[in-house]
Amino acid sequence: MEATVFIEKTDVKIYEVKVPVDMSAVTAWVDEKYGSHAEQLDDDSETDVTQQQSPQEYYQSFIEDYLQDADPDLLFTDNCLDHQRFEFESEECALKSVHVRGAAKC
Repeated sequence: MEATVFIEKTDVKIYEVKVPVDMSAVTAWVDEKYGSHAEQLDDDSETDVTQQQSPQEYYQSFIEDYLQDADPDLLFTDNCLDHQRFEFESEECALKSVHVRGAAKC
């Protein structure tokens, strides 16, 4: 007897990609989305943290948010130079269906 088994396996490739950060683009993005450093200083509701930050520190504090807002496909295609270097992580393995040859049919 023989069975045909269909298995769906999901594997993930994890790449470490170095991405240049254009601070003028970050500054424009922050100014549009959150307001400039000067505007934050003028806002009475802001915390003392903004008051203590230099403009450079203020904008640098948004780099992670800026990159999170970016298109990951573009970040990858524009900056990944070696597609062969990745970590392999197995995510899921699931049995989709089984077909048994020679089994009695109802």
